[in-house]
Amino acid sequence: MKMKIPHIWMYLLLWSAMSSCVSYDSLVNYDQPPLSEGARQAIDNYRPLVIQPNDILHIRLSSPDEAAAQPFQLVGAGPGMNANNAVGMLLNGFLVNEQGEIAYPTIGRIKVGGLTMAAATEKLLTAVRPYFNEDPIIDIRLLNFTVNVNGEVSQPGSFTIPNERVTALEAIIRAGDLTGYADRDSVMVIREIGGERTFGYLDFNSPEVFASPYFYLQQNDVIYVRPLRRKVLTVQDPVRRALTYVSAATGVAAFIVAISRN
Repeated sequence: MKMKIPHIWMYLLLWSAMSSCVSYDSLVNYDQPPLSEGARQAIDNYRPLVIQPNDILHIRLSSPDEAAAQPFQLVGAGPGMNANNAVGMLLNGFLVNEQGEIAYPTIGRIKVGGLTMAAATEKLLTAVRPYFNEDPIIDIRLLNFTVNVNGEVSQPGSFTIPNERVTALEAIIRAGDLTGYADRDSVMVIREIGGERTFGYLDFNSPEVFASPYFYLQQNDVIYVRPLRRKVLTVQDPVRRALTYVSAATGVAAFIVAISRN
């Protein structure tokens, strides 16, 4: 028994509509929770930031003995150099050179490259300790923690983040979140550290993403979100796009005519 013509057009239209739409599964993050509700999961994939060349450090030394602390202050750095004056902090920060060194007042060059913030703080404290009767307080922070997010996000760009504990999810949210055409299965993270470049991939459709070594970002990481293949239909040249619309309209018209004759 032959299929009636109206049925053929109906199936063709349904197939066309389904093939041009983004599937529900491709829009959902973390298909299943990693653990049951209320359960706890150990975080063992976070690694503290390691100081690298071209980092800019904010170093604050304070002591009850202001006279002893004065030789360790940068010229021109005063009370105005605080968290509300980001530009001033950058201009008065300590640049880590290619050898991993900073030039610190009174002490001279001291190597901090390859150290965590905690280790660098302890090393600097050891260097200045002979100048004080009691240990001063030293606070070291990274001023230019920057990540680049591009591809299928709403607002691609570079983002400077004051927090040193940043996840790929937070960086993507800062970029306006993923678009409807983002490939959530394979978000690429490009990382440069110790003179080497590595590539990692995050699957936001899997709860295992939270355990990835690339889930927590390092300074200067680049996140690239690839588009789904379906997006090619939205960026094709105007002539092909017009032909697609004309073809769809013709199909709808033929379907209506076929029904009216039935």
